[in-house]
Amino acid sequence: MRSATINGSAGFLLDQAPDWDAPFRADFELTATAEESLTARELRRPVATRLRCRLSFSILSHGVESRRLAAGLSAYQKQPVAVPVWPLASKYSSVVPPAIVSGLTLVFSDNWANWEILATGSAMPFWVTGHSNLCPLLVGRLERRELRWLNPALCVFAVSFVENSPASLALSLGEQEFPAGPAPSDAYTVAPRMFPLAIDYDSPSASWSVNVERATLGFGREALEVLYPQANAAAQESQYLAEGAQVLTLLRFFAQHATGRAFWAVENGNAAVLAGDLSEVSMAAAVDSTEGLEPGDRLAFLTDSGPLPVRVESLGPAAIFFESAPGAVPEGTVLARLRLVRFTRPRLSLSWLTGSLAACSLSFRELPPEYVPAPGEVLGVTLGLSWHRVFLYEITAGSTVERWTSHETDVEMEGDVWTAAQIEHGDIARGLALDRDRVTVTVALGASPLLKALALRQSAAPVRVRIIEASVTRIPQFGEEFGEDFQ
Repeated sequence: MRSATINGSAGFLLDQAPDWDAPFRADFELTATAEESLTARELRRPVATRLRCRLSFSILSHGVESRRLAAGLSAYQKQPVAVPVWPLASKYSSVVPPAIVSGLTLVFSDNWANWEILATGSAMPFWVTGHSNLCPLLVGRLERRELRWLNPALCVFAVSFVENSPASLALSLGEQEFPAGPAPSDAYTVAPRMFPLAIDYDSPSASWSVNVERATLGFGREALEVLYPQANAAAQESQYLAEGAQVLTLLRFFAQHATGRAFWAVENGNAAVLAGDLSEVSMAAAVDSTEGLEPGDRLAFLTDSGPLPVRVESLGPAAIFFESAPGAVPEGTVLARLRLVRFTRPRLSLSWLTGSLAACSLSFRELPPEYVPAPGEVLGVTLGLSWHRVFLYEITAGSTVERWTSHETDVEMEGDVWTAAQIEHGDIARGLALDRDRVTVTVALGASPLLKALALRQSAAPVRVRIIEASVTRIPQFGEEFGEDFQ
């Protein structure tokens, strides 16, 4: 560990590279609230747009480096710690910029004779050459501080790092357009996208769930069962391998869909095999069996260039007739079912087996086939992904005004800027007498000078707090625009 200035504060840089004999694990998460009704309709509200990360890896430290690591851990209390995301390191090039960046970038030479932490937009130091190294940095805290000594000069440090920083320092992935799948119904203004990676068939699993309310009344042996109108929702867990640029593709897809946006994924099993070549204009395919398929199903030919979606018009004993010609497909191609799904949890765990190859296990949950909204419901508003509540706090004392928000980033609305802060409030007790309304506002120490002066009984004027509730949507109607819209 090296002493360093992190975002204007004194902290540490964990500069020692990981031991690649052990996996390098990164857990990415997007905060979102999820609710599910008895009919399995699901509602999610997005809270964050920047990925939050936990890193777990092992460091094998020897000689002078081990002593420096021990000294750093001995001095570490609550200072910010910057940790490189080592699998994303690259050589400096003015032609090909890094694909994944963060608010802080570590620039260093191979022998660490020169190194520097740069903020976004900073100029490169004079000593940087094409052989210099770039690596995005995450800022947070270390959960563990234990060293395991193998001998007097060799130790192992199991790193458990939790990101804890402003959104401006988080990983920035950039934009990427993904291939569109079929539209489930006219209710979708934008067709859901296709999941970009192929399944690695290492014991994938599938299950089906249905919500049944059961209660025992009296002394009867049989429970009273209530089944609300719903379809059995399929869930699957699959293994995936991502190499090189596929890691960035997976992270971008996760960032766009983890808070509840629907997408198409290939089913683990229950696949048919094409019994003969398919021509460019053919609208029928001979298969080994059509068992388990139904008219209206969405299927996909699993080709080398990715899933090729088709829709079943009708079925024969060993033939499938499509609504339109999918194109030329060779004999032996697997024809699998497509499911319209969401991520079961807004969490993605990547385990780098080498510097460029990562493995992950993902869980999907099928959407109930309620593609056409019921009366009074709107897809993407009352069903699916909904708006997230944001609270704004205006604190005044005389002519002094402070504006804060509990949102992850600053909010600009009606010409005023509300600064992101660690602030929240409890229940508001209201009565007929407005001057007796009560609310408890909790704010980080030092964030609000007016509230701090009030708590210390040093306020020069009466302090008033106005709490405003706003809403923000980042994915309106499951569309492609990810800008923030406050109202």
